[in-house]
Amino acid sequence: MRRRIWIAAGGAASSWLLAAGYVVVNEGCGSGDLVAFAFWCALFAAFLAATSVTVVGLIPARNRPARTAWGLLAGGLIGVGFTFIAYLSLGPWILAFSFPAGLTWILGGAVAGGAIGLAAAPHEGRSVAGMVARLGLAAIAVAALPLLLVLGDVFVWGRAVHTRYLLPPDFLGPVVLVYGVPDAAPLVRDKDGYLISVPSSGVVLTSTGPNDGWRDPDVFYDRNGTLTAVTTDWPGQNDTLRGVRTYWLSNRGRLTLNGVPQPYLDYEAFAVSTSQYDEEVRGRAEVLIDSLEALYAR
Repeated sequence: MRRRIWIAAGGAASSWLLAAGYVVVNEGCGSGDLVAFAFWCALFAAFLAATSVTVVGLIPARNRPARTAWGLLAGGLIGVGFTFIAYLSLGPWILAFSFPAGLTWILGGAVAGGAIGLAAAPHEGRSVAGMVARLGLAAIAVAALPLLLVLGDVFVWGRAVHTRYLLPPDFLGPVVLVYGVPDAAPLVRDKDGYLISVPSSGVVLTSTGPNDGWRDPDVFYDRNGTLTAVTTDWPGQNDTLRGVRTYWLSNRGRLTLNGVPQPYLDYEAFAVSTSQYDEEVRGRAEVLIDSLEALYAR
């Protein structure tokens, strides 16, 4: 039992290594996502250890090649199931990872399942006591997931400081927040988080460092102190919305090329637009970000 748990943990670790390899191949793009992904892989390790031990123990095949093949399939399906659980927690933000997270979990699960099937003796899984122990371990893993997700929300992806943007009345266009500009003012922070007044240019420069973590901001029109909330569709996937809404455009952080740090602009950008002006706003954003990169890349 203990050996198979370690094998399952190794499968989860291989998922993280696949993601890290993807980042290396893409010259460091997405390296900032690896810390949060390590937390998710720790959850996957617990889930995979419990469920794979149970599922592989139920495999009826008595010869090791067949058990290994069944284990590969079962482990891959467990990876699919965990990807679905992650989607239920993160929603469309699961696509915010800079690498195919779901694919790494499927491959890591398949590796672990196959290894467990290969290592299992043909008679394993016949004991009633052993079967009860496996099912209990799987139940504990499933029951523990909500608590672990809450802890992750507090300490990993949800650790970002809450941000509120105040827009000029009737503002439409891209908003770009550039972090780490030495001579700029720090962001104003009150008990509720950052409060950012956006000028008519849509560009905010700050000496404050990046707001690490995943937490969607609130956006308001500021009409002489009267705040009107702007509809948000951060993933930009709701085609039924009418009127003004916000959605993410892009962000960029530290990059390396062959291990050498490259000049980069640490920023996040979102659009305030209507469907009628989306194409124009995206075009303006590209020009604006390119000009800011020429001035403030470091």
